[in-house]
Amino acid sequence: MCPYMTSIFLAVLTIFPWLQTVSCSAANNTRLLTDLLKDYQKFSRPGVNYSVPTSVSIEFELLAIRDFVELTNRFAISGVFELSWIDERMSWDPDNYGGIEEVHIPQNLAWKPELINTKPFSAVKAIGIPTFGIIYHFSGEASWNPGDNYDTPCEADVTYYPFDSQVCSLRFADWTQISGTTKFVSSSSELGLGLYVTNPVWDISRTVMTMDHDEFGHFVFFDIHFKRLHGFYVLNLILPICLISLVNIFVFVLPAESGERIGFSITVFLALSVLLTIMSEHLPKASRPRIAIVCYLIFFQTTISIFVLLATIVSLRFFFTPKYVEVPRFWQRFVQIVSLKSACRRTKRQISNTKGETKQIPFNKEMLTMDLEDSKESNDKNNIRKETEQQAFTERQTANTSERVTWAQVGLAFDKICMLVFLLVNVINIAIYFLIMYTNGKL
Repeated sequence: MCPYMTSIFLAVLTIFPWLQTVSCSAANNTRLLTDLLKDYQKFSRPGVNYSVPTSVSIEFELLAIRDFVELTNRFAISGVFELSWIDERMSWDPDNYGGIEEVHIPQNLAWKPELINTKPFSAVKAIGIPTFGIIYHFSGEASWNPGDNYDTPCEADVTYYPFDSQVCSLRFADWTQISGTTKFVSSSSELGLGLYVTNPVWDISRTVMTMDHDEFGHFVFFDIHFKRLHGFYVLNLILPICLISLVNIFVFVLPAESGERIGFSITVFLALSVLLTIMSEHLPKASRPRIAIVCYLIFFQTTISIFVLLATIVSLRFFFTPKYVEVPRFWQRFVQIVSLKSACRRTKRQISNTKGETKQIPFNKEMLTMDLEDSKESNDKNNIRKETEQQAFTERQTANTSERVTWAQVGLAFDKICMLVFLLVNVINIAIYFLIMYTNGKL
């Protein structure tokens, strides 16, 4: 015999038993499906005693948070249901079918719980698609794992943005069955997160699965608690706004003669405006139930920057007022208070002036007495007195000139007060914001 023919003959002898086994398995599987679906009514629920509801075990594996839009209140997830129940009509003896213990049947050929998302954001539809199948064990236990994308309306609360937390609920029910004919049970009160893919914006805090029923049917609720990952928003929105506002206050440290104050204030204000323009798409646009507190922070910080710019203009007005223009008493008093001239020192100076005036009274009387005694000496002493008074007047004028408040001093005092006030208001505004976040457990 030809060597090639010998090799082919041996190969056929080797493969033939395997082909025979596959053929027998396929035949047994076809015969099993035919026997199971013969006279099977998919519109009748499993169970012999219809006075007892069909028990369906339900679990849910959360795969991902697909989207959450605060403005439209749309919350979307991806997940897989794990449903199982007992259908006695789908049981068989494996020995009669070549040892087959499990069989796959398309979901549209057998009974299954018609779970419906009762709070959809878009269209109402039952879970699962026709290509999904139900796996039956020879004992009659059915296992069905439909997966899909599910969305629902969820009202967003952005009060504490970007430190906000949200709670969204999905509700499913078997509305195709008569109320009380199906009962959902679960061995866990939480959703499965073993296959969960993390979201770059939201982090899941906890999940809750609960059951309830009323005259309309049995309901399954999925509550998902999640919070925003705030690192991006703090580093790119909150901190830059606070730092820019603080830097703007130091415009009062620049010398007025440099001519850079207005340019510095306008540059900082424009930087703040550009930052808000860039980050505006990240700010929440929802106003219900409350506007985000960070919007108030931005408003106050922007308002402070505007007032700093206006105060800078007023300060320059003081510095460049002509010297021949007299400083009003109010601004003189303002400079004295800012310069820390205490009332005690002013009182002492007034007392010393009063004592000096009282000492001159007996001197004048004595001079008049001497004038009566000697007219010539009186004239000389009158001249001396006039010279003394003139000298005293000149000294007082010199002292008043040295203590006279100038417009430059008014500008310096105004700068000092503005810097302290705006710095204090700025720090208080920022501290109040973070205190609100902390007291509400957001930090």
